[in-house]
Amino acid sequence: MAHFIPCHKMYDATHVADLFFFEKCLSMPKSNNGWRKHMRQLQKKINKGRCQVIFEPGDWVWVHLRKERFPNQWKCKLDLRGDGPFQVIERINDNAYHIDLPGEYNVSSSFNVSDLFPFDISDSRL
Repeated sequence: MAHFIPCHKMYDATHVADLFFFEKCLSMPKSNNGWRKHMRQLQKKINKGRCQVIFEPGDWVWVHLRKERFPNQWKCKLDLRGDGPFQVIERINDNAYHIDLPGEYNVSSSFNVSDLFPFDISDSRL
């Protein structure tokens, strides 16, 4: 994304920054109601396609193996990116859960919801 502002070639960085902030102020809504409406539209656009997933204790989930968190399980980029199923032990809040993770992983058993994916036991191919 680019935002072009006409200016002279000889402007230094501070003058270009002033131009940018002046131009940005002109494009923002002036009234408080306009600002709120603008923020609601922006939030709606950002959250489009997102859905809230809530797990309960006893649910089964797949865990995303992030390279930073699971260095021993992440040998090469072709390895599996997930493991499981594991059972949810406790719901800390809507974004954090304790998972029944085996000790061989040697990491904390609390996970963010973005690293958890639902597992349907009826579709199990184990």
